[in-house]
Amino acid sequence: MIRIDTFKHRKLISVFHGVRLLTIALVVLSYSTYVIFLVYQVWTDRPIIQLSNELMDKLEVPDIEMCGYGSDIQITRCVFTYTDWTSDTLVNCSKKGFPYVYAGPRTIENNYCYLFTGNKTLWFISAESNSKESKVEKKLLQLGFYFKILNLTSVEALVLSVPTVAMQILDPDDNILWKKTTKTKIAKGLNEELRLQGNNFDGIANYSTNVRFVKTTYCEIPDDDLSSRIGMSSGQAYVNTSTLITTAQYFPLHPNPNFTETTDSGYIELKPGSFINRVSAEKRLRTLIGTLGVAGGAFSVICTIYFLLFGDRKFRPFGIMHRVTQSEITDFVTLDNVPLITPFTDEKSLEQGRIELCENRIQNLETLLSNYFFDVTALTYIRERYLRRSNVESAVHDLRTVTSYATNEHNEHDNSNKQDV
Repeated sequence: MIRIDTFKHRKLISVFHGVRLLTIALVVLSYSTYVIFLVYQVWTDRPIIQLSNELMDKLEVPDIEMCGYGSDIQITRCVFTYTDWTSDTLVNCSKKGFPYVYAGPRTIENNYCYLFTGNKTLWFISAESNSKESKVEKKLLQLGFYFKILNLTSVEALVLSVPTVAMQILDPDDNILWKKTTKTKIAKGLNEELRLQGNNFDGIANYSTNVRFVKTTYCEIPDDDLSSRIGMSSGQAYVNTSTLITTAQYFPLHPNPNFTETTDSGYIELKPGSFINRVSAEKRLRTLIGTLGVAGGAFSVICTIYFLLFGDRKFRPFGIMHRVTQSEITDFVTLDNVPLITPFTDEKSLEQGRIELCENRIQNLETLLSNYFFDVTALTYIRERYLRRSNVESAVHDLRTVTSYATNEHNEHDNSNKQDV
């Protein structure tokens, strides 16, 4: 007979429970710290930039700012050149009923600035375009300006270089410098860049300036957009800011009577360098929904380690709704005679036959197992097939028996007839 040291046994149980409680405390503390760290990352998340290219069928003729320093300037002619190399020339870049608008001046610190805008009526059309605009006979290829510096002597007295006209092109939808629409931090930064003329080019006296531009769009997530931090925002939440990146080439003019001190000073030619819009879109690297997924994965790892050390928890097929509404369970079984929760007492065994009581408890246990623990659909299907097959085999056996009996009777009848003969 094995004797158990009660004191030693209780001591081992106490040590086990102590280690278990200490492990639970460490797990809860570690997991809580990790979740707080994840939430902090979501709150302080800075978006990353996703780059993509968008092929455009057409590009609107940009707003063009022209500034003369130390002297007023004049645009003497505008030349619209089409893809068939025909052209239209407008003196003073104006015509009654023509949409191209000559706005200005904007005089700031000895600068004379003018703005030219097409009011969304002038477009450069791509040769690969299938839009309705591409069906027109004349597609705009390039736009040229002849400019004149009215007081060359005044300009030469202020600068060391040859007289120039400072120019910038701006996207008509985001002409922040003239329309005063600073929407976001990126827009404010762009406004400052335009004021510093960080993307300008010059029209130089006695030079031809060839300018190509490419459109870029920055899609910014607003600071107050909580849906992006949750992870549910779409492209509609973006605030788009478009800019035009320019490259310029300068070519000296050959001796020409059209370019003198009393006539035109220089020429500027503008056309698209590409119909591909370079899009930079902000993307949240960490969102609340993504954090929940990471936290759930960490919780699964912690639970797996805990179950390996201390075993798995009990299986619980019944939830809160089963406790609130008990009808679903009581419809199948009688709760006063269910194993595991109702003791098998001698008093009940005296009131009811012991065998009948055991059968009732087993039946209730089978009902609980089939309804909440085991899916017996496959077993039921196999049993039905077995029964059908058994019934068919039994019917075939009966048919063979009847056929054999009838055959024997027929043979006996024939034999008896032969004997009579």
